[in-house]
Amino acid sequence: MVSLSALLACTAKKISKKEDQHYVINTEIIDSATYYTIQPYKQKMDLTMNDVIGNAETAFTKDQPEGNLGNFVCDCLFKKCKSYLGADSVLLNGVILNNGGLRTSVPKGEVTVGRIFELMPFDNELAMVELSGAKTKSMLYYLAEKGGMPVAGIRMEIENSKPKNVLINGVPFDETKHYYFISSDYLTNGGDKMDFFKNPVKITFLKKLIRDAIIEYCKEETKSGRNLKASLDGRISTAK
Repeated sequence: MVSLSALLACTAKKISKKEDQHYVINTEIIDSATYYTIQPYKQKMDLTMNDVIGNAETAFTKDQPEGNLGNFVCDCLFKKCKSYLGADSVLLNGVILNNGGLRTSVPKGEVTVGRIFELMPFDNELAMVELSGAKTKSMLYYLAEKGGMPVAGIRMEIENSKPKNVLINGVPFDETKHYYFISSDYLTNGGDKMDFFKNPVKITFLKKLIRDAIIEYCKEETKSGRNLKASLDGRISTAK
């Protein structure tokens, strides 16, 4: 049996891939046999992408030093990773992502599976990294120099591009301790110049896609009768 990916490869100039992973078929020029072969797969994918999995009370957007979209995603991953880690969940201190990895905003109203694919189109996996105090300090300076990034579990001020008044899980940062952070496999490999993640004390891959964790969270909130919420809470702020 010919796979969908093989068929798409054979007609690369006649089919375009969108961020939400739908395939748009130009029926005026595509071979009819290929079209009818692909169509059932496309219809099934369309149905899945159009599934409503939540309702956003407000629009979620990126911003700095913090944005409610980054807060939503990081808080969501913090909660989901607690469940994935089981007994090791007590180790988890926070989450750090990058704004570049969040590819679109989430409008107010119905949230579909397709919207989450647009938000996180890459197959990035969740990873938990154990960092020394010195590496964690480098991470905090990175956050400050960048003017803020999406985080959970961290509260800090930025003054002259340096971190100030840092709390991790509500406790002042202690350079003598080790800390555990969730991020993507791309970033933990040094992506977006996050070199502090390289050569960690330990790294654990959770074998779970970030996108799937977000979808699970949205479904769970909806099942519990809650809308999807995101707000600014001052977790990263500019010192006055």
